[in-house]
Amino acid sequence: MRFPYLEGGNHDPTSRRAAPASPFQGENGAKPRRGQTPMGEVLILVRRRRGWIVPSSRSGSNPMFDARLRPLVDPALNRMGAALARAGITANQVTIAGALCGALAGLAIGLGHPLAGLSLILMSRLLDGLDGAIARASQPTDFGGYLDIVCDYVFYLAVPLGFGFAAAENLPYALALVAAFTLTAVSFLAYATLAAKRGVETQAHGTKSFFYSTGLAEGAETILAFVLMCLFPTAFPVIAAVFTGLCVLTVIQRSVIARRVFR
Repeated sequence: MRFPYLEGGNHDPTSRRAAPASPFQGENGAKPRRGQTPMGEVLILVRRRRGWIVPSSRSGSNPMFDARLRPLVDPALNRMGAALARAGITANQVTIAGALCGALAGLAIGLGHPLAGLSLILMSRLLDGLDGAIARASQPTDFGGYLDIVCDYVFYLAVPLGFGFAAAENLPYALALVAAFTLTAVSFLAYATLAAKRGVETQAHGTKSFFYSTGLAEGAETILAFVLMCLFPTAFPVIAAVFTGLCVLTVIQRSVIARRVFR
């Protein structure tokens, strides 16, 4: 799950190596390799001196929403981020503000105010998109990338915990969802660690501090689930159960892809 995009990512674009101009042409004439992912995407793995590049899918499609939304939301976020950077606001400040809004959203939901929680959720995600835009317009840092992912998970855990405290019948489903988020995070970060070791890169989610692996449950899907929970709080057990299943499938999907890429 990545959560993130509607997530801007406070990152250092200078640390990324550029992919070949064509996905069918490797660097120095290297022949690409193709591999079929569980979602039907064909990945082009181009051999480089220091590892593999994973460009976007062969068909140019992404089964979920994040990569499709980036071209729509990034221009507006970049304009806002540039204005905030000129005003002296830093990406890290915005990242922390987004995490605080996420934590307050969980608190509001736990106190029985899901609509107030929804407003804070949307504010948190707007700030999360802006931090990367500010970083791109100013001075990105590796610490900013670290802070971004930590603060993201403050948000992702606060919301289901809030619903768990709001009603006793929600608690088992909230705990299951938190466990699924944790497992998804472990698979996401483990994949990113191995990708960094192997030199595997992708631009599908924009330039990031580390590899963002695709999954069934990503940032946009998670936000949609949280919005539905706030609008229909009595349906939380059903929505949480469905999304827990998506998270588990994401871990399986990512593990299968990892087996094919890293073997």
